[in-house]
This record gives sequence, structure tokens and C-alpha cells, in this order.
Amino acid sequence: MLYLDYSRKPGDWLPNQFGGRENLEAISLLKELNVQTHLQYPGILTIAEESTAWPGVSRPTYAGGLGFSLKWNMGWMNDTLRYMRHAPIPPQVPPR
Repeated sequence: MLYLDYSRKPGDWLPNQFGGRENLEAISLLKELNVQTHLQYPGILTIAEESTAWPGVSRPTYAGGLGFSLKWNMGWMNDTLRYMRHAPIPPQVPPR
């Protein structure tokens, strides 16, 4: 959503008005969504599922960020899920 060229081949997308690959309309939408959500529902959490290195996902919009409360760490989640697939280690019974 944040990039115009995401999952697209060269030539299948057009640069934004500044020649970049950022989806300016989507960025504007997310910023406004977070501003309005936090204004209308104080204390609410908005969480971005972001697997790229987009800078400022959880930085306030007035500081140039997208305004999300938290950024979901996809790497941690995937590592944890992979670990949880392992069979548990059976408890060791001490000899009598």
C-alpha cells in the first residue's frame, strides 16, 4: 500500500508526482486515519503490520510519521510461530 511498485514489474507502475515510488495518496490516508482515530477515541491503539523498513511508522504525524501507536514486528512473530511448532521437551524425572 505504501509503495507504487510493490509486487509490480518495471513498467507496470507510474512514479508519483515527485518521481518517487511512494504512494502519496495511501500515505495521506493512513496519516489522516490515525490523526482522526486518536482525536475521536483517546487512548485507542492503532497497530501497523509493517514488514518493510518504512521510516516513522509509529512516529506522530506532526513529526513526519504515519501516526500508528505501535508497529507489529513481523520478524519476531514469524520466529516465535516457527519456534512454537516444535514439540515440547518432556519433563525429566529424577532417578530414585
